[in-house]
Amino acid sequence: MAHDDANRLNEMVDHVRSGLTDFELMKKYQLTAKQLRRTLQELIATGVLKKDRVYRRPIFCDYAMDRHEDRQFPRHYLTRPLPIHEADNPQNRGWLTDITEVGLGARGIEVETGQTKTLTVFPEDFRETQLISMVASCVWAGKGHPKKQPVSGFRITEISDRDLEEIRKLIRTFIAGN
Repeated sequence: MAHDDANRLNEMVDHVRSGLTDFELMKKYQLTAKQLRRTLQELIATGVLKKDRVYRRPIFCDYAMDRHEDRQFPRHYLTRPLPIHEADNPQNRGWLTDITEVGLGARGIEVETGQTKTLTVFPEDFRETQLISMVASCVWAGKGHPKKQPVSGFRITEISDRDLEEIRKLIRTFIAGN
């Protein structure tokens, strides 16, 4: 292995240990989700990183869809997840982890691929953004780490103009770095 590659891996290990999210690692090291997953698996297999250290970190990335290069709307990963719940079943709640104008990622919501849910997002820390409601169809669902919490991706199928504008405000807030 070349000296630069070893330094890069050591730096990545330090960043994993410091708690960088998958998205932050992918951006910093110019990796796809698939490449990052493979690298982390190799570091675990060689004993450089412990499995629980890797999966204890915030993921904020869906490995089920490695298509970020093809996206018409860029995905915005939230540095602070926002509360989200199913409108018809408020006990089915979780956290919004990423969002676009046409879709979102969540953890904690119980859902199966193909199901349609009316979801409500509570942007509580963002004074200029109001409650956001939408109808969304689950395009993928799985169990995340470390506690096998459900993770899912949704395509927004119905949304009012007002709620779409609230999503845009939320995205602008994250782009601005707040």
